[in-house]
Amino acid sequence: MLLFFCSFSSDGNDLGQWRAYADNGRGFAIGFDTKNFEDAFMKDVTSSQGNATFSVIYNDRQLAEIQRGLVERLFNLNPFPRMEDLDKNAFFNKLLFPLIHNSLHPALYFKHGAYINEQEYRFLQMHSIVPPPVVNHRSRHYSLIKYREFDWRSLAAKALKKIVIGPSADKPKVLQFARDCLKEADIDPVELVESEIPYRAL
Repeated sequence: MLLFFCSFSSDGNDLGQWRAYADNGRGFAIGFDTKNFEDAFMKDVTSSQGNATFSVIYNDRQLAEIQRGLVERLFNLNPFPRMEDLDKNAFFNKLLFPLIHNSLHPALYFKHGAYINEQEYRFLQMHSIVPPPVVNHRSRHYSLIKYREFDWRSLAAKALKKIVIGPSADKPKVLQFARDCLKEADIDPVELVESEIPYRAL
């Protein structure tokens, strides 16, 4: 199974997000109509195994309890096969592989509590390995990152609702750039606002 994520934040004006993902506060935060965007994603039939959306849970203890419970259920099986009687192929196929899968799956929904300010909301697309999905590539430092495109402009044309200008951006220049881009893309109406966070980029 191949998994592709796209992560959003429900906070469109967070200093940590500006620093980490928006050119140290010089960039933009793009706001979408959540229901419109999410409905289009869930109806997208390009995924062979299905799509999902969910809020991230910032609770490591809860995740550890879920994973511990899965392991305890495995070893509480009665009767549990003795090692000398164990069919290794059957063990891996019927017990160990499902345990690994079901232990890793909950981790998709969790993150350390230190990141709670992100208020992350994830879009997940699932694909089988055979046949492999069509992917594009982008560079990141010294590696190529695989990604899939979601054509939201065709599937959710009215979803874009707001653009927030970063707190350390050259406001007049960046506002005009945003207006020009929206006009060129024929997207209207979109609210343009400026972040009021008192921050200067280093």
